[in-house]
Amino acid sequence: MQNTVVILSFEHTHKNIPLQPWKYIHEMAKTFQKRDYKVVIVTNGGDIGESEIGGVKVVTLSSVSPFSKELEDYLNNSKPKALYWWASSRTFMYKKLFSKMACPVNLLFTGSIYYNSEILPVIHKIGRNNLKTYVPELLTPYNFTVSLVNSTYISKVITLSERNKRRLKLMGCDESKVVVTGIGKEVSGYEDQLPKVKRNPRQLLYITSATKIRGIEFLLDTFSSLLKNNPTLRLRILARPSSGNNSERVRYLSRKLKIEENVDLIEGWLSRAEIFKELASCRALIMPFLLVHSEMPISILEAFSVGTPVVAPDLDGITELVENRGIVYRHYKKSALLSALETIVTDDEKYKIWSQNASCFWTNRPDWSKLFEDLEI
Repeated sequence: MQNTVVILSFEHTHKNIPLQPWKYIHEMAKTFQKRDYKVVIVTNGGDIGESEIGGVKVVTLSSVSPFSKELEDYLNNSKPKALYWWASSRTFMYKKLFSKMACPVNLLFTGSIYYNSEILPVIHKIGRNNLKTYVPELLTPYNFTVSLVNSTYISKVITLSERNKRRLKLMGCDESKVVVTGIGKEVSGYEDQLPKVKRNPRQLLYITSATKIRGIEFLLDTFSSLLKNNPTLRLRILARPSSGNNSERVRYLSRKLKIEENVDLIEGWLSRAEIFKELASCRALIMPFLLVHSEMPISILEAFSVGTPVVAPDLDGITELVENRGIVYRHYKKSALLSALETIVTDDEKYKIWSQNASCFWTNRPDWSKLFEDLEI
């Protein structure tokens, strides 16, 4: 009889699977299945009942709140060998539930562990929809997380970055419980042919939904300043139509800043082949995030797979991914982003080194199937 592993993942739906952190959780589930465990992902936010997403069983409950009797009953009846839980600063609210579990409880810190000094400078710029996430971050004392992690019923804390591990340690969490995995690569099949695609050295690429928190307005404002000394540059925006995307705002700001002739806005979902061709033909991928929900965005590795350097903020695991393979800048400072963009488009010698380092990093990165092979259940 197979042992069962239950993974709690919020809003685990078909459309979210390609995105972080759902991609990470989905790949973890598939690896556990290959190790002959029965895996069930418990979630909320979809049609109530059982379904299958990408070959993994998903059970959607009407509520997964800390006070949900439905959730507690399901976990007890499942009798899992281990429970993995998508964790945040508010996970301490489930402490009573965890204390009742007869199996090891493992916390998945796949998201950000922020200092208030990182949130406060941008809190007024991220949009009202994101306040419900980051205001509680500001108000929740670290000792709540420390008390939870150091409790006897938490077995492991799994995180993607060394940075999160250091921050958990500095908070006072038991370092011996923390496991760092990083993220895996996914071979697209285009890696060998696309580096031969001719790059446009005057084209920068933005590829995600056009939202405030992802820094689209910050980028447009900075790009307008960049054009003063580099008038032939182009910014290509691939605006994914996900939650919060505001293409009309991009058009309005481009007109207001008088840069519309240098901005190309492409809307809709592109195929993987189209995305990788865009990555291979640009000078650099620009990720002007004000804050990020996931430690390590997958698009960074996708850019590296075709030798494209990345310009990204000093947030979460992004720093250790991008360092020496692009430029990391202070996430809320326009002058820092402007300096990074000027360097990435003008310094050909450094650019060549960053491109080579990016390709090498991707080549040596384990794929998803290897990432969780040795993770102790």
